[in-house]
Amino acid sequence: MKLWLVTSNPHKVEEAARILAPWQVESLVVGEVAETGLTFEQNARLKAEAGRGRAPRVIAEDSGLVVDGLGGAPGV
Repeated sequence: MKLWLVTSNPHKVEEAARILAPWQVESLVVGEVAETGLTFEQNARLKAEAGRGRAPRVIAEDSGLVVDGLGGAPGV
């Protein structure tokens, strides 16, 4: 089966394909999505919503860094 990952980053597609095997993962580019969420999960949901209707099975992610030594920066 095939999943579409909302991203323009080919490395994220490769990583997702390794993690989600045997699913086939394809890139779905939707343009810039405003990351207005307060959490990584909320931002991933915004990206998935932007891709909804453009492919049968859409997923998204929003990874980032939260460094204790930097007071949580850069964070969401």
